[in-house]
Amino acid sequence: CMIEQSGLVAEAGAGFSIYDIDAPEEEPEDFDEFWDALKAKLDAIPMDANVQLHTRSAQSTTYRVDLANIDDRRVYGYVTIPAGAGPFPAILTLPSAGNIPNISVPEVFMAELANVIAMSISIHNAAPDQADPNGYLPDDITDREGNYYNQAILGAIRSIDYLFSMPQFDGENLGVVGVSQGGGLSLMVSGIDQRVKLMVQSNAAMCNHAGLKYDEASAYPFYLFRNRLFDGSIQNLDKIVEASKYYDATYFARRYKGPSFHTIGYRDNVCPPATTLAAYNQMLGSKVLLHA
Repeated sequence: CMIEQSGLVAEAGAGFSIYDIDAPEEEPEDFDEFWDALKAKLDAIPMDANVQLHTRSAQSTTYRVDLANIDDRRVYGYVTIPAGAGPFPAILTLPSAGNIPNISVPEVFMAELANVIAMSISIHNAAPDQADPNGYLPDDITDREGNYYNQAILGAIRSIDYLFSMPQFDGENLGVVGVSQGGGLSLMVSGIDQRVKLMVQSNAAMCNHAGLKYDEASAYPFYLFRNRLFDGSIQNLDKIVEASKYYDATYFARRYKGPSFHTIGYRDNVCPPATTLAAYNQMLGSKVLLHA
């Protein structure tokens, strides 16, 4: 609601029965088989790590890294290693939405203050300080095989492969973190990669895609709204609903059993709190929710 008094406007949000919010439809029966097949496709590709020095200080060293992904793509990012003998835990930061330079940056403060290996990646096929001319393309949201995020999720898993190959990593304590798009990706990756031991997200996107079909909230990237805006056909709507289930963080979330920390924002209309709550309510491990 909005309240105006003396020329000032204040906004407020509220929730009702928020812990009862659930996905409006059942997950696909072959959800796990679909993602197991994609992970096997990635496993068959050598990592082919290309590592170059980026910056160095007395407290840490940062490298540029790029790794082989599916469909002749590369995963680009940075990895910062704190000074000291190690071994260290590791945190993988997944990016917010966008295709401009420096959406992903070195997480130097995280590495130095938390004494962890801090890796951050882009989901696009270009170095993170560059824009990808084909960012978010191709993206066939009517086909589960054609969704742009399949390579993004696998790119995060490939980055975890790289972290586990590092001698400085302790081989056990791995967290994934992200905001908005990165929050949704964190929910997804932690759900299908059992190596993740901690998941932290803020205002996660990618949740409750089918909600709009039932006049409920849906989050970025607004698959059903895009159908309403640009197509409007029932045939495409049904295709999008079914295909987007394989990329709905709500279904991934119920597969993660570890500890997690979540933030929702009651003023967020890009990733409405009801959508993130649909995913939060699926999680079986110990969890903390911050209302903002």
